[in-house]
Amino acid sequence: MPFELDTAAFTLARDWIPDLLRALRQQRSAREDEVDRIADLFGDPLQLAEFYVEPYCQQFNPADDDEDEARYIVRELIFSRLQYFFGGHSLTGGHQMFILADSGMGKSSVLMMLKLAHLKSFWPQNYDCVLLKLGNDSLEQIESVAKKRRTILLLDALDEDPRAWGRITHRLQEILLATRNFWRVIISCRTQFFSAGEDPFNRRGKVQVGGFLCPVVYLSLFSDDQIGDYLKRRFPKNPRRISEAKILLSRMQSLRFRPMLLAHIEDLLHSDTQEWTEYTIYHALVSAWLLREHAKPLTGRRMPDTQDLWKVCTVLALQLHSTGHREILHDKLESLMGGNFRHLSKLDIGGRSLLNKNSQGWYRFSHYSIQEFLVARELIYGTESRPLGSIRSTDQLIRFLVSWLSSQDVSARSKLRLAVLNLKRANLSGMDLTGANLCEGLLGGAQLGASDMTQAHLRLANLTGAQIGKAKLVKADLTKAKLMDSNLVEANLREAILFDTELNNANLERADLNDAYLSGATLRGARLMGSNLENAHLKGAKLLDAICDDSTIWPKEFDYEAAGVKKKKEEKRLR
Repeated sequence: MPFELDTAAFTLARDWIPDLLRALRQQRSAREDEVDRIADLFGDPLQLAEFYVEPYCQQFNPADDDEDEARYIVRELIFSRLQYFFGGHSLTGGHQMFILADSGMGKSSVLMMLKLAHLKSFWPQNYDCVLLKLGNDSLEQIESVAKKRRTILLLDALDEDPRAWGRITHRLQEILLATRNFWRVIISCRTQFFSAGEDPFNRRGKVQVGGFLCPVVYLSLFSDDQIGDYLKRRFPKNPRRISEAKILLSRMQSLRFRPMLLAHIEDLLHSDTQEWTEYTIYHALVSAWLLREHAKPLTGRRMPDTQDLWKVCTVLALQLHSTGHREILHDKLESLMGGNFRHLSKLDIGGRSLLNKNSQGWYRFSHYSIQEFLVARELIYGTESRPLGSIRSTDQLIRFLVSWLSSQDVSARSKLRLAVLNLKRANLSGMDLTGANLCEGLLGGAQLGASDMTQAHLRLANLTGAQIGKAKLVKADLTKAKLMDSNLVEANLREAILFDTELNNANLERADLNDAYLSGATLRGARLMGSNLENAHLKGAKLLDAICDDSTIWPKEFDYEAAGVKKKKEEKRLR
């Protein structure tokens, strides 16, 4: 007979966080080994608990929230939801849950608070709690856990797991199979990285992964009240600073609702940035940190200038990103940087620093997005030539680059070679890529639906199997690009340059190809039902076995039948 965990033994849904903070402060002088281990992996637990504001969760992705319907979405405090999930007799779904959210929304913090609650006895007796950062050796670590049936397993940052890159579905199945005997399992992941099937019964808050049907919740954006609560904790008895922070945050629109950025509000207050985007916010954060370090007095000599500090931090970020690691050992970093390592060794590691060093001498950035920002900045301003597709893309790295592009003119957009990123299966849906340089880019299977690629440079780009429905490609240069098996339904390709472009078996239904240049293009088996090819330049185009219908608009005097185009027969309607 399966045992049941008593939900009454959990106090997570009550006002337990102040008690936890007091317990942590009492241990400040004699920290336990496990608390130190958490600090090495996730940052200072005392600092987290001191200002922590519990987030809400919901069953819908907040990115899909309709402004008019947002008021009707049911939200619940995350620890209240988890208390219900942990309890045996009240559980109605699977025992492996996913917590999803965008970068900086507090996924790791939720798991860290749960582990701290366990360490400080805010937890049922005889039940263990294990917190792991997912990585190359995770399956071995999971297997080594004793008493799995009485353990709650917390697995953080699936999106940072090198074993999941390019094989997310297989990795998910490996993890779920390895954790099937634990009492409960929570896996955190960035929303855009997560890949799973919908619940076959179409129930909200459930996803299917292989043979597993798992509950899923999304962390909600902070409300204005939660922001106010955080600022009161951060600046007690300082109404002026709170007022200044609120004025600043009001200019950041939805970005102000991210807890990670709120944690660095003090640095942002000193910035003279006027236009706040994801890129400019992180630039202000890193600039403030390095300027603060540069200003610190050193015995005998001054701190290196900020340009040197930018350089060594960028070298570190590129090394970590290229190897797929989150941290690097002191000795290896010193050999990598040579004489420049002395600059890094002078940085104050701790407090508000964006770079941490653990007790074993491993360096890591305080948040993965800091590392991604530094890589993005190097792609924008770096002078070193890099091979096409040599940089692994992440959703946040792409967002930094697109955020920067949004403030640039067409000339600057064309100079940034986005093709150094490997964008296979990347999610670029709805993004503004006007005038972007993606020549020879690796975009096979990419999600580009509803994106704006007006006048984009896509010569020789590989877009095989890409989803480009409803995208805007007006005057885009797609010369010799590969678009086989791609979905271009309702795409706007007016005046697009498609010389010698491969469009075999592409779906161009209801696409606008008016005045497009298709000379030498191959469209064998392409679907052209309802597409507009009026005034299209089709000299030398290969259209054998392409399919059209009565609604397809061809250039005057063009004999599509002689070109080998098949006309789709009108389907008979049942009366």
